[in-house]
Amino acid sequence: MALSEVLDRSNLICIDLGGTSFDVSLITNGHADSSPSALLEGLPVLMPVVDIHTIGAGGGSLGYLEAGGLRVGPESAGAHPGPACYGRGGTRPTVTDANLYLGRIDPGYFLGGNLTLDVQAAQQALEDLGAKLGLDGEKLALGIIEVINAKMSQAIRTLTVERGIEPREFSLVAFGGAGPMRAVALAQELGITEVIVPPDPGGFSAWGMLQSAVRQDFSEAFFQDFTDLDTTEVESRFARLSETAVSSLLDEGVAHDAISLIRRLDMRYQGQEHTLTVTLPNYSSPSPNGHLASLRQRFEDTYSARYGHSNPEAALETVNLRLTALGDVGRPLLQSNYRPDHPSDQPSKTTPVLFATGSYPTARFHRESLMPGCSINGPAIVEEATATTVIPPEASATIDEYGCLVIKAPPL
Repeated sequence: MALSEVLDRSNLICIDLGGTSFDVSLITNGHADSSPSALLEGLPVLMPVVDIHTIGAGGGSLGYLEAGGLRVGPESAGAHPGPACYGRGGTRPTVTDANLYLGRIDPGYFLGGNLTLDVQAAQQALEDLGAKLGLDGEKLALGIIEVINAKMSQAIRTLTVERGIEPREFSLVAFGGAGPMRAVALAQELGITEVIVPPDPGGFSAWGMLQSAVRQDFSEAFFQDFTDLDTTEVESRFARLSETAVSSLLDEGVAHDAISLIRRLDMRYQGQEHTLTVTLPNYSSPSPNGHLASLRQRFEDTYSARYGHSNPEAALETVNLRLTALGDVGRPLLQSNYRPDHPSDQPSKTTPVLFATGSYPTARFHRESLMPGCSINGPAIVEEATATTVIPPEASATIDEYGCLVIKAPPL
């Protein structure tokens, strides 16, 4: 949400790709898509959570033969022994091995040059599996990338297309150590035209945690027909919840003037099981009395955004009152005065890189040297200590004033 605020992008698909998992979440209209409950090891947890869809796919995902075909993940090489190219005893090919073999990872500049990768070990692992499938190492590497991309694209569709949300109306934010490498290919698969790679993508989740306010959530059951909603009772209950919430944050050392309250209602069409949480309008009068039509419209808009349709004529009911208390303790937002210590818009070198459409001489840039306003035309590779960003042929990228790498993804 902090990045959405700074960059003025209200709709974002966020992907976090590391060594073992691929996580997808949404920012819609400037707010994180959330759920009032979750499942943990199959057990219900009745607390608000950000709605994150996770699959077993990452840089360490293993390629293997199953039922006569190529499979990739969810089994992972993990950190030990890790991909074959790590030189720690791994002999089975991973997504990282495939990217290295295709030239997308510089073996001498992995982790900013802190780890030298073994190209021969990656090649051997790929060729050993490829022989079982009748493929050479190059075709197997491309196949591994295609399979893992298909799995990740489907994960994104689970949170978007299957809910009636059009991915093309969003920008794709890629972070995690491997997210920027896959981002443009995934964007093209989904018809997304803009990819944003924030500064230090490998540590971006940690930066996101620093944006969080101190938070306390409170709720009460409140079953009532919406048509006969007792707004006086709603106000009275919220007043009691507010006193408890403010007291709780004061006990945590939050200053009184740094506390803000968000009031919500869980609502649903009568006869349905699941609810949607709707924020009460922020009117000058705290009571919702006289604003039922506006609240009803908010529910319809939320329902339509989630499921692609709504039923304005159907009867509604309320289920729960929810109050969120936020304590602002300061946030280290991205600054617009980003400047590298040693600016340069020249590539460090040019190497051959294999893409689906063929092999191309590809310029490689060190991200820490790129100035705001710098433009890069694909094919290109942007390398940094925590991630590698692949800019395929016909794509282009610029560095914005906050140091974000903004890529324009051409349609397939």
